[in-house]
Amino acid sequence: MTPAVHVADGADPPDADLARWVDGTGATAPRLISGGLALAGLAFVAALMFPALGLAGTIALGSAFTIGGGLAFLGVRKLQRERVPAAAPALTPQRRALMHERSRRVVPVLSGGSVTFDHLMTQLRWTEQALVETLSFMKEGNLVVEDLDLDTGEWVYRLHTAELGGRAGPTLAERQARLGLGSGSTSETTA
Repeated sequence: MTPAVHVADGADPPDADLARWVDGTGATAPRLISGGLALAGLAFVAALMFPALGLAGTIALGSAFTIGGGLAFLGVRKLQRERVPAAAPALTPQRRALMHERSRRVVPVLSGGSVTFDHLMTQLRWTEQALVETLSFMKEGNLVVEDLDLDTGEWVYRLHTAELGGRAGPTLAERQARLGLGSGSTSETTA
């Protein structure tokens, strides 16, 4: 059983040195993986072809196998780190206040129902960047729902009514419970 590792706020995680080293290497992730697997495979094949290498041969092939596996592992780690997007920086208090004020101004325009991005820009007379930032902030806060209008093919935005104090219609689970149907029931009822 391994003990849990607690990382204090602002401190580096236990594998930060390894991650920095892997990121600092000149080799790309696919090269590390393929080179490691090739070295480990070569050591494995050599061990099969020459079983009587003695102690020195066993140590050399075992080391080559271990190093190859390690390189492949590091290549996988580097590949994973390259694919993970960087976390968005936290908003400063001033920026958060700005986003809340912008959101407050967007709500009346959205209260009429689903609205396109262009309609929002026309109504608010904002720059595209300001509107994108505000809608992203509102979407992350579950205040706005982005949906594709299948009739027009345009993305539309509407208020998330449950978050704004309104009552959304009952969910499918709530309807099933009201009708006395189990979650897995397929029985049909006639009205």
